[in-house]
Order: sequence, then C-alpha cells, then structure tokens
Amino acid sequence: MTLKERIEADFRTAFKSGDKQRKMTLSMLKTAITADEKAEGNNGKELSESHVLEIVKKYAKSLNQTIDMIKDNTNAVKLSAQAELLVVADYLPNQLSEDAINQEIRGLIGTLDLSNKNKAVGSIMNHFKANFNGQYTPTLLKTIVDKSLSAI
Repeated sequence: MTLKERIEADFRTAFKSGDKQRKMTLSMLKTAITADEKAEGNNGKELSESHVLEIVKKYAKSLNQTIDMIKDNTNAVKLSAQAELLVVADYLPNQLSEDAINQEIRGLIGTLDLSNKNKAVGSIMNHFKANFNGQYTPTLLKTIVDKSLSAI
C-alpha cells in the first residue's frame, strides 16, 4: 500500500469512526496531494511515493513552525497544531537517532578522502540523502558531521 493509499484509507476510517481531528488532518494532506497532482505540468499523473512523502514532511514542518512560534502553551492554535502533528507523525519515516547517525558517519569516514573537509561533508550529506531520506533532520546531521570531522 502506498503512502497516498494509506492516507486515503485512514481518512475513510476516521470519517466512519467520527475521529474529527484525524479526519481534518488527513483531509488537509489529501488536498495537498491532489493539488500537486493537478498542478500545471503534472497532467494529473499519480505522484511518486517520494513526492507524497515530501508533501507530508512539508506539512509537518509548517506545523512545527506554528508550534515553535506560539509561546503560550494554552493557545488553541498551538494545541490544534500539536494534535495535527501527532496524526502527521504516523506518516513520516522513523527518525534516525544521534547514535545511529554517528555510527553511519564513522563507517563512512574510512572511505572518504579527508584532505578536503567540504568535499567530505558533501559526500556524507549525499550518502544520507540517498539512503536515509526523510529519516533525519538536515541541521542535526550537519552538526554531527561537522563535529565528527573536526575530531579527526
């Protein structure tokens, strides 16, 4: 089952069960997916799995920004965004832990030419993008890579 199919099936389940929060959040995701499918240049074709995942990640990012922006923990908008984020998190890949990232970087360091640190950083970032896309936060990865390479 594709991510899009899963979102649609879960939407129908939420609709039937009366889960308003889940239904509303999944409806927003479905709308974003449909908008991209109908976007100019796509000609109504099905989106790739990675494109659907990017839509989900973008939505999660906007929810996180909303949550971070509002300092008052009792604010209704913040509480709603937090509830939506809990739903959206079900459709995001599991995030790599810092230990897992460090372990992968240690394995890569032996295979890299470390004479040019910027090139080594780029190689590591490209490796993670190719093999673990969506399973890490780029800023966290960059921080860990810089720390690992500065220790050498």
